[in-house]
Amino acid sequence: MATEAAIMAKGVTLGGRGITLAALLLLLVDLACASRGGNEAWQRESSRQREMMREGEGPLLEVELGQNPGEASYSIVVDGKRWLTSGRSYLRHLGEVCTEGNGKLELVRTEELRGVDAKLGEYEGVSWEWVSKQSRLDNGTVATMVGEIKWFPSLGNLVLFDQHFPNEVVGTQSDGLSCSPTRPQVDQCDSCASMIWQGLSSAFPSFARVEGASEEELGFMEYYGIFENGKDGAEGPNLGLWHKDVVMGGLSSGPIALFNENGNAIVISSHSNFMSASVDSSEGGVVDWGIMGSVGRIPAGFSVSHVLFASNRGINHAFRSWGDHMLSYYGKPPHRAVEDDITNEYLGYTTDKGSYYYYNPEQGKDMNATLVDVYEYSQAEGIPYKNILLDSWWYYRDPSDHSVILWEARDDVFRGGNRGMGEFGEQTGWAFTAHNRF
Repeated sequence: MATEAAIMAKGVTLGGRGITLAALLLLLVDLACASRGGNEAWQRESSRQREMMREGEGPLLEVELGQNPGEASYSIVVDGKRWLTSGRSYLRHLGEVCTEGNGKLELVRTEELRGVDAKLGEYEGVSWEWVSKQSRLDNGTVATMVGEIKWFPSLGNLVLFDQHFPNEVVGTQSDGLSCSPTRPQVDQCDSCASMIWQGLSSAFPSFARVEGASEEELGFMEYYGIFENGKDGAEGPNLGLWHKDVVMGGLSSGPIALFNENGNAIVISSHSNFMSASVDSSEGGVVDWGIMGSVGRIPAGFSVSHVLFASNRGINHAFRSWGDHMLSYYGKPPHRAVEDDITNEYLGYTTDKGSYYYYNPEQGKDMNATLVDVYEYSQAEGIPYKNILLDSWWYYRDPSDHSVILWEARDDVFRGGNRGMGEFGEQTGWAFTAHNRF
């Protein structure tokens, strides 16, 4: 390990050459691959990424450190121009946002990283360790957050931002739910897509969104809301200029893509512990990634990571390539949904909102009997349905907020519950797309 002075002596550009970024999320899967599966995923990913480099598909990307070795500052440079400048990392502890700027968070260690990731291979990087100056915990340990940036020479385009918590951290929950900027009155919010949980429990990375932080004018696209199309108060994709327009963040936010007018694009999103990760812009002038603000306690040994992925072939290519990486990283073969998804290949029947039988069975019948009638009608008329979408009516939900209580078939919907649902599937031969609210 090297000291911070040794790191600075090597120069402010980490990695020695331009690094093409790689990798992002949307998959809410955190499966642990076996060692053999992980190595195979690494080999597939390494081969694919090296081929991309030979073809010149990805823009060069560098991670640069700030000039002051006593600060954890960094920039992201795409194709020779600075796109992102670090904001401020923070840890929420005992109800307070602790930063270096307010004197409640102290940077105590800087180290150079070198190691081997079981799935991605050899990496280099930098590690910063902060401790909260709020107080000590009852057992005498200090609330600590470790932030790491890693890049992988064998891949050439993957950069990870990791957060680690050696000790338990308490009092990490932020103030809570509030309405989104586009719908300011809470009592007027008709869907959960209109709600955000302001603030995070921890923030790393953090990027500034002020004039001059980027050397190019950047646009952004944020996946946001219940549905992508934005109908029925569900918001839809959020588009704007990076340095000035609102980034929604919060419970209903997803991956964020940044792009310029030349076709370069990067995607930023979580890479592990997806259900605990979030993005937030409520602190003003920055966008932060970290642990969601509804978390009241971070257990000892917990970690979360985020990733950047770049392409010089536009937003769609960046997202497709990111998806290939995520599948490979978590031990699943690369594929294209259009080719492999039965709902894209064959005609299906839906009971989604807006359909005739959405919470509306035939008079005197339950949904089971109603859908059997639909099947028999399709057979008589020669309609070749191969799948059916079962909306939120089929499982047990909390009446107060409609969230899932038990993701099993209700006895009053399919006679016999799961058994009746299985019998319906056998009778029709239809594949199920099964709704799950949260």
